[in-house]
Amino acid sequence: MCRSALGLPDNKKVLLCAAQNFKDPRKGGDLLLKALKNIPDSLKQTIVLLVLGEGGEVLEGATDISTMTLGYIGGDRIKAAVYSAADIFVFPTRADNLPLVLQESIACGTPVVSFNIGGVPEVVRPNITGLLAQAKDAIDFLNELLS
Repeated sequence: MCRSALGLPDNKKVLLCAAQNFKDPRKGGDLLLKALKNIPDSLKQTIVLLVLGEGGEVLEGATDISTMTLGYIGGDRIKAAVYSAADIFVFPTRADNLPLVLQESIACGTPVVSFNIGGVPEVVRPNITGLLAQAKDAIDFLNELLS
């Protein structure tokens, strides 16, 4: 129902990310782009990238992956529907302490792929609430995403 309400296809995997200031190296936007660009071409056609928050336009056209940018979502019910529509929440942070978006994703039952850094391992339990890649390693991040 959540996918239908957002106009997302049922036959594709939905990767959700929070838009961020890609010029801020702490947020890991460059690592996310590197990981997404290295997804095998055969899989790119099976994925939709859903971007939550302002500034997501940067990702549109940056990869060969279909991208839908939602912009800022303020209502809790709508935000919960967005998290619930996704198969995976990707969070490529280089430095964070107990990020709220991870807690929101997990509360909505959406597993997370992130880096084993800062407070992230306090929220993301490997093979329970998500997967953790080696810190700052975009290829390991991709491997966890594809596993």
